[in-house]
Amino acid sequence: MMRRRLAFTRMVSAVLALVLASSLQGAAAELSDPYEILSEHYRALGGLERLKAERTLHFEADFTVSGLTGTMRHWEARPDRSRTEVDLVVFSQTNGDNGEVAWEVDSNGKLQFEKDPNALARREVDARLARFEHLDPDSDVFTVTFEGIEKARDEDCYLVRIASSLDGTVRDWYVSVESLLMRVTIDSRTDMTQHVFYQDYREVGGVLHSFRQEIETVPPGQVHTLDVTLLETNTEIDSSLFEPPESDVRDFVFTGGGSSAEIPIEFIEK
Repeated sequence: MMRRRLAFTRMVSAVLALVLASSLQGAAAELSDPYEILSEHYRALGGLERLKAERTLHFEADFTVSGLTGTMRHWEARPDRSRTEVDLVVFSQTNGDNGEVAWEVDSNGKLQFEKDPNALARREVDARLARFEHLDPDSDVFTVTFEGIEKARDEDCYLVRIASSLDGTVRDWYVSVESLLMRVTIDSRTDMTQHVFYQDYREVGGVLHSFRQEIETVPPGQVHTLDVTLLETNTEIDSSLFEPPESDVRDFVFTGGGSSAEIPIEFIEK
């Protein structure tokens, strides 16, 4: 009986030793090289080659902001052409980029071209990110650093910081230690900060895409939610979709000159 107990004790000790060794190996497997973390993140999504092979993307989504509910439709031909249509019933807007100019048609139907230098710099950086230039340790544009492991939505995440010399934006990417999927991104600009929480990953064409996103912009503290109802990749997209409209609504001028006018109003109380 004593020998059986000793044998059982040795067996349990051996199992515990294996479990402990496995635990230690898991702890040692935690990553600290930011480029390796990004590489493993892209591998978890489906692999860098598959991601680079996604030349076009189209999605439709239910969109809510500030109590308004509507839809969003988005098309992109990577790395630098895109079109987004937002319809909130009482408000609609279309943004586009044909690779040469970025443009917008506001809720009044007025066509405007992006001329702000900061916005144009962010546009350039977004195109470089789409080409995965941030994975190059010798990049003159991107500086990528590992900032440690931090909690994001109660989940341990690798914090990878991507700073850009072109637009001055600091991009903090929180990559799950467990799944290696993106959980949160925080873009910090001089005028605002944008938080995006990624959820509900689903496979499309061998690549995982987030089908739900919560977006908070500070200021003004608005929260947007995006629930994707359709997502497809590598479909044919008519290139004319990215072009600005050929016609524009007629502008107006004040007959007396200047940028404002006084309009008399008579109020009659019954």
